[in-house]
Amino acid sequence: MRFFISLLLALASIRVVVAAEIALTLQTREPGTGRIVLATEKIDPARVGVIAVDVWNFHWCKTATMRVDAIAPRLNQALEAARGLGMTVMLCPSDVVDNYVGYPQRQTVLALPEVAVPTLVDVTCPEPPDAGGCACGREKCAVNYGWDGMHPGLRIGEHDLMPDTQSEVFAICRQRGLTHLIYVGFHTQVCLLGKPMGLKAMKSAGLKCILARDMTDAHPGYDPARGFTPDLNTEQVVEHFEKHLAPTIHFADELKKLGRWDAAQVLDPVRIAPRSAWR
Repeated sequence: MRFFISLLLALASIRVVVAAEIALTLQTREPGTGRIVLATEKIDPARVGVIAVDVWNFHWCKTATMRVDAIAPRLNQALEAARGLGMTVMLCPSDVVDNYVGYPQRQTVLALPEVAVPTLVDVTCPEPPDAGGCACGREKCAVNYGWDGMHPGLRIGEHDLMPDTQSEVFAICRQRGLTHLIYVGFHTQVCLLGKPMGLKAMKSAGLKCILARDMTDAHPGYDPARGFTPDLNTEQVVEHFEKHLAPTIHFADELKKLGRWDAAQVLDPVRIAPRSAWR
C-alpha cells in the first residue's frame, strides 16, 4: 500500500508540459494570375527552425551593405522572439563560417553524427528575377569580397547553432524533430535560395520551408529612369517565391499576434537610398 501511495504522489508531482501550437498565416500566389491565397497552419514552435542566411558585415555592393545595417535590429527582435517561443535559431554565414570554429554554436554542429540526406521533393521553378546585384545606380561597385564575419550588430544566442551544409541542417532537424524552416537574411534569390543550407536544398529534403518576406532583401538593382528600386526588386522576388517556391509569412505580424513583438521599438526596415542618389 505504501508503495502505491508513493507512486501516486510521485506521479502527481510530475509536470506535464504541453507545447502550445501557434497558427501561422501562410501566403502564396496562383502562378498564372498572381492572386494571393492565404492559409493557416498550426504548428508546435519546438518543431520550427529559423535560418538566418548570410547576414554579413560587408557586401561588395555598398548600398546592400547599408541595407543589412538597417535591418539587423529588426532581425534581432525576431530571432529573440523565436528563441523565446522554443524555436531553433540557426545562423549561417556560409563563406566565412570557418571563422567561427571554436564557437560552441559551431562546435555543437560539428559534433553531430552524419545523416544521409534524402531527396524527397523535386524542386523546379523558373529562374527568379535578378536585377544585377548592385543597387548603387550610376556609382557601380567594384566586386570586393571583403566580408569576414556576420554583422557585428547581429546577436548570437547561447543556444543558437551554426550549420553550413544541407547535411548539417538536416542532422539538426532530425535530432530536434524540426519539420518547418523559416528563412530570413540575404540575398533572397541568390544565397537564401541557393546556398547548401538554403531554401531550395532543404525543401528538396522534405522540410516545409517558409520565407519571412519582411526579414529579407533581394540581390538588388537601381534604375531611377524606369522607377526600379531595391524595394521593388525585393517585392518581385518575394512574389516569385510565393508563386513557385514557398509560402511566405510576415514575421513581425505573426509575433505581434503572439504578444512577442515590441511595437514601441522603431524596427521597420529603413529604406536606404542608393549611393548615387545622395548627390
